[in-house]
Amino acid sequence: MTGLTVGVSCVARNDPFANDMASSATESTARQTETRRSPFGRFARWSLVVLSVTTAGANLITRQYTLPHLFTSAEQLQGDVAIVPGASVYRDGTPSPQLLERLTAALMLFKMKRVRGILVSGARHGAYDEAGAMKHWLVSHGVDTRLVFEDPAGFRTLDTMERAARVFAVKTPVICTQTFHLPRAVFLARRAGLDATGLPANQDLRTIGISDWIRESFASVMAVVDSFVLHRGPRDLGTGAPIVFPHTTRP
Repeated sequence: MTGLTVGVSCVARNDPFANDMASSATESTARQTETRRSPFGRFARWSLVVLSVTTAGANLITRQYTLPHLFTSAEQLQGDVAIVPGASVYRDGTPSPQLLERLTAALMLFKMKRVRGILVSGARHGAYDEAGAMKHWLVSHGVDTRLVFEDPAGFRTLDTMERAARVFAVKTPVICTQTFHLPRAVFLARRAGLDATGLPANQDLRTIGISDWIRESFASVMAVVDSFVLHRGPRDLGTGAPIVFPHTTRP
């Protein structure tokens, strides 16, 4: 029986017709597999292309739109207020490293008399209070409490900028945030009607990770869509009032 099996196997290997049949069967199976996979594969490839082009386009729009309004030196800037967009705070109210950089940049502008006050904007959920923590930090570093204005409804950058224009009646803000966030922040501010400029806040590259840049690239897509397509406004327009400076703060 063993000899017969070996013989048949040898005949099959030496038979061109049998080899052709086997090859045809293999090719047919491969084609069927490719046919089943190709629609999904084509969809995935085209989706990736569309996503890449859309993301690149949105980031190009935000950067080109804001490039003339971004500065690297506080001496080049002048505004009515510095706007500090919110970022996370710890349970004890201590600002996170990124938020600390933003506050430090705003404090520098204030001490140099480049702005008359500071608008701190962040989320407030129960005991969690970004705006309150930011105001506490600034007051503890010498800023008159009357010149720090809280926006507790800055849930997104869009909310912060729209509310600065429509609720707090800001006109010429200087926005203090990290380089990865600054083009989108200034873009949304100017789309909200503010004559906004931007000052990069990050002095320590360790506070910025690759995840920040990746997340920001997709956030820029949403900013462009919100601004040009959906015309989305802030979630809350009910809290806050126009900023009024004490007479003693006039230069």
